[in-house]
Amino acid sequence: MKNMIFVSTLFFNKTGNQSFFETVKEYARYFNVVIITSASKNDSYYLSTEEVLGKFGNTSGKIEIVHVYQVIPNLIRTILGFLQKRTKENAAATISTNFENLSYSSLNLISFKVASIFFYQALRKICRKKRISLICAYEIGAVKAVVKYKKKYLSKCKFIAKYQGSVMGFDYQKNTEELMKMYPVDIEAYRLSTNFDLCAITNDGTNGQEILESFGVSSKKVICRPNGISEYIANEKNNVQIDTQLDKPIKLFTLSRLVGWKRVYLAIDIINELVNNLNVTDIILNIYGYGNKTEVSFLQDKIISHSLDDYVTIQGPVEYKDIIKVYNDNDIMLSLYKYTNVTNPVLESMFLNKPIITLYDPSLDKIVSVNSSERIKIFREITEDQIVSEIAHYLAGSKFSYSTENYFYLSWRDRICEELAHLGVLN
Repeated sequence: MKNMIFVSTLFFNKTGNQSFFETVKEYARYFNVVIITSASKNDSYYLSTEEVLGKFGNTSGKIEIVHVYQVIPNLIRTILGFLQKRTKENAAATISTNFENLSYSSLNLISFKVASIFFYQALRKICRKKRISLICAYEIGAVKAVVKYKKKYLSKCKFIAKYQGSVMGFDYQKNTEELMKMYPVDIEAYRLSTNFDLCAITNDGTNGQEILESFGVSSKKVICRPNGISEYIANEKNNVQIDTQLDKPIKLFTLSRLVGWKRVYLAIDIINELVNNLNVTDIILNIYGYGNKTEVSFLQDKIISHSLDDYVTIQGPVEYKDIIKVYNDNDIMLSLYKYTNVTNPVLESMFLNKPIITLYDPSLDKIVSVNSSERIKIFREITEDQIVSEIAHYLAGSKFSYSTENYFYLSWRDRICEELAHLGVLN
């Protein structure tokens, strides 16, 4: 079996985004895989090496994990945490509805540069020992090291860059000077992307293909597809109840990180409008997902200020192995992101026939248009007050009965097979 390497600042989360795991799992059907990561071995946010190898189970190829660059990031996180704590002491809980990772502190910029050195050294060491057929730079933090290795050693193996969408998605047409201040690492990575045989970027509504092409990557070298449905969700589908009539109280839910631009607070505002203005009390909201102390406090303050303790519960983060219980315990998903609503939870809900209330997104519209369903209610992006009012009135007047099911499925395997076919590495 051939060998390949993934290089990434990311690792496998216990909660949230499963894209990295699904990608590696599909490639491991065809390759022995080495993962070089700078993610901390001691961070409880990530699975342990033993847990990861257990999750991969009976894949065809062997999985090897190499952790690099461990001491300095932990020190940087400690310093940043101390500085942020001092800044936020005695401050009221507030959140920004913009992307919060648009600018990089000096410490983070230094960290990216140093991590790149560690990645490069690890690549050299592994490639001396193994015959490698494919090297993947997974996300922006890995690109510089992989390109440096390719140029230095003129390797005959194939090179792919993979991106989970782009935080630049709604700013990329600004002038270069302004962009460089906001996205220095991203811009460097996208400019270097011309060196790859293929760039695969997730079509999550963040204009990934347009961004890569704007930095000189040929459209012939770009694959832009939505994420697939995980094998775990696909296998559990028969264990999720498909309702034709929803019983009261209606259980709404959000499933995302609590970062401001995902606008979970709008779901609370909708409950406030229903309960306190429209006198609809047979409805509740469950909020699932990880948030830092500020984000959780902001939502808790909003719940208390509207006297919604009996109607809204912050459930906290959910490990992915428990996600089916979330879908079974709730009725209707709310996804009201500011920037894009082509998300893993929305796609999973469509697949599982859970009713969804969301906002218009051109990329989502392309998916929904060929999978039309009465279980998907899409509202236009207007002012936040109008969004709250329109959705609240819709919920107040709906009967919540459904006569049809969705016939929707996006396959991770098909997506990865398309990438492999383009690269021609299995020939």
